[in-house]
Amino acid sequence: MEHRESMWHYTFYFSLGVLAVWTILKVVGVINSPAWLETGIPAAGVILAGLSMYQNLLDKMHGNEFKILAVKLQLERLSLDHVKLRNYCQKGFSSLKR
Repeated sequence: MEHRESMWHYTFYFSLGVLAVWTILKVVGVINSPAWLETGIPAAGVILAGLSMYQNLLDKMHGNEFKILAVKLQLERLSLDHVKLRNYCQKGFSSLKR
């Protein structure tokens, strides 16, 4: 079974990559930007990374809800089969006693 990454994984890694490149270029001195821009790019990158991580967690939790529901349905089906089997066995054994 192939595991596929969601778009939010790539968005998260892209935003962290932009932050890393920006930080390196800023430290080296390639980027000389005004004060409002100095905080704007990192803030936007952090916000984008946080939102993509949040969306990814919501997607995972939503997927787990369906898995939990499927397990509950299987357990109910097994308990129903158990009751049917017990009733059948009781009828079968009682007929043997007669």
